[in-house]
Amino acid sequence: MTKRLRPEMVDAAAIGQAIGDAIGFQVERQRPDACARHSASWLYGDRSSEPMRDGHATGQVSDDTQATLATLKAFAADGDQELALALELCATRNDMVGGGRTSLSMLSALTPLLEAERGLRDAIRKRDEAAPFQAASNGAVMRAWPYGFCADPGELVERATLSARITHRNPDSVSGAVATAAFTMAIAEVALEDPIRRAMEIASGDSNAVEMLRVAAALTDTPNEHAHRAAWILGGSDPEWVNVSPSPRATLAWAIRSVICGGADFRASVHGAIAVGGDVDTVAGLAGAWAGIVRGMRAIPAELAPIPNDRGRWGAPELRAAALAALS
Repeated sequence: MTKRLRPEMVDAAAIGQAIGDAIGFQVERQRPDACARHSASWLYGDRSSEPMRDGHATGQVSDDTQATLATLKAFAADGDQELALALELCATRNDMVGGGRTSLSMLSALTPLLEAERGLRDAIRKRDEAAPFQAASNGAVMRAWPYGFCADPGELVERATLSARITHRNPDSVSGAVATAAFTMAIAEVALEDPIRRAMEIASGDSNAVEMLRVAAALTDTPNEHAHRAAWILGGSDPEWVNVSPSPRATLAWAIRSVICGGADFRASVHGAIAVGGDVDTVAGLAGAWAGIVRGMRAIPAELAPIPNDRGRWGAPELRAAALAALS
């Protein structure tokens, strides 16, 4: 049965993403054994494993949650919301924690064009004419889930595509954002009752996004003893270096597998996302957001909910307020 989209869904999704991001950020790009120990300590133990990455304090979020906050604020803006997002990302690009080189370079090139061109699409087109080829990365995927709360599927595909192109032109990065938004809408509507099939319907205007969701379905059906190896190969990694590379196909597939196989249990979903190793802040952030949508704030560990913050300048209260304002 289709659920009515409720404000508390986006509220729990925002906090769920921030927790997954904050836990995963500390061990991003590390091997599965280190990631699994760290995640288990935070989610099931006494938090004895606290590597404070780059001197940051406990609960520091990465550019994943920073960019998601910008997206939520853009939804609350009057007028052209994608333009509002582009302006915010350009203005704050040098303040991003762990920001990817692709996103930063594309934002730097876009900034002067936003002032000179008539609109966002014209500015992106002009920038991309001179932009070098990009490998696929997750900078557009990580902030795409709020588009799952758009009014209709047709609008979702169009707006998620434009949002992704603010920072990325690689087809997998753009389609990965569409697929992420589509799965968000699907899991909000049907919970765990075949959300991948529903996401394919929503993303039908982007054939590459649909194919990425098919890959996610195949990985979700892969037995546990083979799943990690399948994910490493999917991400383009040498199986001897056992983690998932920052490939949108691998990130999306493993995040979806984590939340479905975890039964949307928050701890199980986030732990499964981190234990695979690699780009675990993005994978765990998506899994945490989707588990939050299905189970709500009641499923998010009370001791972890207040922890996410950005260098003490804002934290969970401000993030939740932005999430609720986005749907008002």
